[in-house]
Amino acid sequence: MRFFSRLTFLCNICFIIMVIMRYIEIGKAKNNSEAVVKLPFIQNTLIVLGWTAVFLNLVFVIITIFLFLFKKTNPVPRWIIIINLLIFAWQIAYHFNFY
Repeated sequence: MRFFSRLTFLCNICFIIMVIMRYIEIGKAKNNSEAVVKLPFIQNTLIVLGWTAVFLNLVFVIITIFLFLFKKTNPVPRWIIIINLLIFAWQIAYHFNFY
């Protein structure tokens, strides 16, 4: 569970970077200038990990709720749980507002 929670945290960071890159690209498209990131491999990797974060975060939240309801010990640090839950709430709000 520790590895999974850290993987989810890293994918959540990629999601945040992906959203920031999207807004920068939208701003650059209005000015008809070059792309923000010159390395498409890095940009594409961040986008894939960013979209994967939504599904990983959903699984993480379900597992965390399951462990909480059945009062099992959770080996994950509390700060990772809180941050992942906050980012998950933001992801849900982001997808319902923008897509």
